[in-house]
Amino acid sequence: MGTSFHLLLKTRRQARKRKGQTCIANEIVEMGESDRTAFFDKEGYDPEYSNATHWLVKVVHRKDVYFRKEHAPYQTLVYPCTSKGTSDSESAVHIMFHWRDKPEGMLPFFERIVKDLKNDRYWEADY
Repeated sequence: MGTSFHLLLKTRRQARKRKGQTCIANEIVEMGESDRTAFFDKEGYDPEYSNATHWLVKVVHRKDVYFRKEHAPYQTLVYPCTSKGTSDSESAVHIMFHWRDKPEGMLPFFERIVKDLKNDRYWEADY
């Protein structure tokens, strides 16, 4: 179970793309106990992501969404998955939009999210 969608493989393909959604950063982080409790018990995602043990965080540049490509948004997406990057669902549980001029502007925010996930306080953070 937990192998219907290979999220990590899709992320790696998006990192090589030139058109559409381009992944500029990604990381898999082990799910901490308090984040697991908040995610499964408080948010009620238990049946949909029963095999989730890790988080996949990625930042994509959505070049194909808006008319003016220089103002295309960046998205930060967080997925629950297994340690191999697979999941029973390809739906992200948290999506954040950001408008930046260059991808370098997204990296500090991405690193903050990864740090919060590693310290097991992602669901407590205010983004």
